[in-house]
Amino acid sequence: MTLGQLGPTYDAELSAVVDWTLADKHLLPRAHLLVELAATFIHYLNERGYYRRRLALALAAADAAQALERRTIEGWLRSDAIPWTLLTHRPNPPEASRQLTRGLALAEELGNADMQAIGLAFLAWALARQGNMPAAERAIARALDIACTPAARLRVLWVAGDLAAAKGQLEIAIANYQLAEETDLATAHGHHTTVTAALRLSAAYARQRELGAARETLTALLADRQAPLSNPRLARIYFDLAQLSRIEGDYATARAYAQQAAAALQQADENLRFGQRIRVFLAELPRS
Repeated sequence: MTLGQLGPTYDAELSAVVDWTLADKHLLPRAHLLVELAATFIHYLNERGYYRRRLALALAAADAAQALERRTIEGWLRSDAIPWTLLTHRPNPPEASRQLTRGLALAEELGNADMQAIGLAFLAWALARQGNMPAAERAIARALDIACTPAARLRVLWVAGDLAAAKGQLEIAIANYQLAEETDLATAHGHHTTVTAALRLSAAYARQRELGAARETLTALLADRQAPLSNPRLARIYFDLAQLSRIEGDYATARAYAQQAAAALQQADENLRFGQRIRVFLAELPRS
């Protein structure tokens, strides 16, 4: 059994452990426990949609790792886990930039190319979200120049795609997303290790009115039995399919997909804004 297959009782027990650790006043034992909890459960919390707890744990663990001089763990938390959450589910781009400044300093100190490439890509993302596109373009250019592993490279590529899409350069965005998707599939012998590139590629196709290509990208992701399709990710895929069906005028299929998205999202506890989007979508959908 994997962590993702564990049920509500385990979720409650894990939440209690995380909350107790965050509240513990015994600094040294707490610091060690925070670091170990982050290493073990940070991805699990993301898979289950517990973004508030994930961010609180990651921030506390990063400070604990700094106090314990565990630079690699601190570097990954501040270059990856924390800014990812602050740029997606708990939006705060200025704080993401602040965390990345420390994370990138550690990446340089450690000589860790993957950490540096991802940190620069996320810095570009944060700067773009704050309206500083020239600085964002400089950061992503530096990230693209770094020789790193495919797992890091695909993340740099989809951020490069995001920057191009933000400027309306959809063909360049699609090329970057396609390369990110190809890199991901090649890494795992034809299977997905992440859904991010595929979701962005599908969205870019939709903006280009290439609805068939957008749908094919999403259905291929659903068909991949080894893809990491947690309930929050399934909700996102189904909702994107619902929006495509609405554009095509197939309201019955759009409603069915949106209902599947809502059902999947009930498994998570903190996607309240996304859940509201789904409810508004269903309420506004014509009946036919």
